[in-house]
This record gives sequence, structure tokens and C-alpha cells, in this order.
Amino acid sequence: MRLIWYKKIWENWSLLETVRRRNWSMSVVETVCLCILILISLSTTAQENKPKNYTINGYVKDLRAAFLFDGFDAMTIENRVHNRLNFKWYPNDEITVGIGMRNQLIYGEFPKFYNQLIQENLALIEILNEADIAFSIPLTYGESLKPNENLLPLAGTMIDESAVVLNTHIDRFWLDWYKDKWQVRVGRQRINWSKNWVWNPNDLFNTYSFIEFDYEERPGSDAIKVAYFPENNAEIEFVFNPHKRFKEESIYGMRYTWNKWNYDFQTIASYYKEQLAFGGGFAGNIKDAGLKGELTYFVPIQEQDTLQGLVASLGVDYSFQNGLLLQAEGLYNHFGTTDSDLLSSGFSGQSLSPQNLWTHRWAIFTTVSYPINPLIQGSISSIFNPEDQSFFILPGVTFSASQDIDIYILGQITQKQALGFPFNKNFHGLINTRLKWSF
Repeated sequence: MRLIWYKKIWENWSLLETVRRRNWSMSVVETVCLCILILISLSTTAQENKPKNYTINGYVKDLRAAFLFDGFDAMTIENRVHNRLNFKWYPNDEITVGIGMRNQLIYGEFPKFYNQLIQENLALIEILNEADIAFSIPLTYGESLKPNENLLPLAGTMIDESAVVLNTHIDRFWLDWYKDKWQVRVGRQRINWSKNWVWNPNDLFNTYSFIEFDYEERPGSDAIKVAYFPENNAEIEFVFNPHKRFKEESIYGMRYTWNKWNYDFQTIASYYKEQLAFGGGFAGNIKDAGLKGELTYFVPIQEQDTLQGLVASLGVDYSFQNGLLLQAEGLYNHFGTTDSDLLSSGFSGQSLSPQNLWTHRWAIFTTVSYPINPLIQGSISSIFNPEDQSFFILPGVTFSASQDIDIYILGQITQKQALGFPFNKNFHGLINTRLKWSF
């Protein structure tokens, strides 16, 4: 057995040596991918006659989205084949290594449509991008899909052509040490300070969009997390999320969580990108109904009234014995607007943040879901903006073909919106169909 293991090491080392001697160009992403394959190869050989000390799982999805420009008159299709790989290695009882990777092949009419618009207006777009250092219009569709990486360059676009994009993103890459009452995790990880379902003002480190339904794992951050558990129902957590632009973009803070009266409470205090952020959240029940809430107040270190304000959300849910689920959630966002432009940030390239959870100042979310039968689940959700009566409706149905295969159909429908430059079209929403195989 040991001879076989040594042989595997020699074979993989020879592969690396070949790459080095021939001066092949390897990006950080490609190097990490190769190391993952080598690690899996070694672990498989070493554990042939022993219990496995690693896990590998993932899925493959085929998502087809129809963009409704000018209604059905100018419907534009995008196809997205998405592969997910998750790997965890347990070298001993105290240490865990985790790696997660997304591979996406995007093709169809919409990438071509986007790139064509950019080329037709390239001169003006370049002038606008040079004039505004805080905001820029991506010059290719592949560039618009690049994730926000604050330190480690673990995303790569192998193909960025007119109608085809192929990219890879390692969104988890961490080492975790846990012993007694201490836990330390270093690397790209999900820092989950969320309590609510849709809008999370406490989620300072890796904000996500409820509309982006196809990213269940949610983004990660390059961070160091140190947690201490003084009691069974309490936790003190320190997180440091550095950035290349240290003063302007770094985030670090502390969270304290505890349980009282069968409620989970938390308080947070943080330095957030040249601001101070203070807040808290809770989750519990009132009789048979669930109740959750979060709030964060932002105070600029430099005197800027436009950056000072409160973001808060409150949600309630109730489940009936027949499987019917009702949910509702409200958002107050001091930094929101009153314009009827629900999806503008998704198309313009503006990044999400705890101060940009939704474009409007006030918003109300509701959802109803019901198991039609053991294989079919139906739901309908909505987001309503009281100030201008704009809306967003999401009807959906999930069909479980087998334990590992499911089909999901989701509409994302809104009232007619006039998208600005460079689209200059009316937008009515999307219709999505997705086939998913998990392994």
C-alpha cells in the first residue's frame, strides 16, 4: 500500500515538474484546481482500506433564462450550464479543509445581445468609465459576471467571446481548527451574520441578492474568523476581512450571540469601509409563528450625512399542518430611492452591500408555498414598494423527478421598466427553467 502511495506522489509531482519545465502558463485558479485533483488522488489511494477522511459532492444544473425585453416581442434567451464541486478533508479531529468551486458555461442570445450593445456604444462607455471611478459599465458580458474578490484571485474567465462565456470561481477555500471552546477559520468562507430570509442588514461581509436564486451557497469572503464559546448557548466571534484598498474597503468586527426566552439574539459592532456599523438581530417564535428581525445603523467616520442611516428588516412566518407556508418580511432602507427601477442594479453592475439590499427605501415581501403532492411544490412570492406602487412577482414550481434530480420553473415578473443606457429597452422580467442533478 505504501509503495502505491509513493507512486502516486511521484506521478503527480512529475506532472507539476512537466508544467514547470515547459513554462506553461498557469493561473492561480488552474494551480488550485490541479492541487485539488492531486489531493483527491492521494486521499483516494491512501484510504482504500481505511474509512474515508474526506467528502466530495456537488451538482450539475442547466438553467435557461428568457429575458422579456418589450414583453415577448424581443424575448432573449440565455443558457447556463453550472457545475458545483465541494470538497472537505478531515486530517484529524480538530482540523478541516474546505474547497468549493463553481464552473459555468454561459451561451446564447443574451451574451451576444449585451456585447453587441457595448460595441455599438463603446466610445461613450469608455468616457463614462473614466469619469466615474466608483462605478463602471463592464465592457464584455464575461466581465460583468466576475465575482467581487477582495484579496485572493481565485476566479478566472477562460472564454469571453461574443456569444459564449466560460468561467471558474473558487468561492470556498478555508482551513478550520476547532478545539474545546475555540474555533479559528482562515480563508475564503461564508461569514453568516444573517437572521432573516430576504434582506439581511447584519450581513456585512458577503451580501447576497434574493433575486439570484441560482446561487444557493451564497458568496464568501477572504477572512479570518475567531470564535469563542463561553457557554453552550453563547458565542463571541471576531472577524477580520482585509482588502487591497485597506482603509476604504476593509471590514472587521465582533458579534455576540446568546439564547434567552427561547429566542436567539445577537449584537454586532464593526468597522465597515470607513464607517462604523452597530446593530443586532433576533429569531424566535410567538406561539406557533416564527419571528425574525435585524437592524444595522451606519455612522461615517468622516462627516457625511448621506452615508449615515438605518437599515432594518422584520419577518414573520407560519406553517400549517397540511404543509402550507406563509411568510412576510418588511424592509426599511434609509439609503434607498423612490424610483421605479427594481432590477437596475443587477444590470448596471452596481455591487450589493448592506446599504444597497434593495433599490427602494421601503419594501414588503410575501410568499405562499404549498406541497401540491409529494413530488410537486408550488409557490408564489412578491415584493411591493409602497412609495411608488411598483412590484415584483415570482411564481414558481418545483418537480422532484427523483432523489437526485429536480426541475424548477420560476418567473420573475415586474411592471414595465425603462432600462437606461446602454440597454434603452423596456424590461418586463424573466422566465427561468432549471434542471438540476445532485451527486
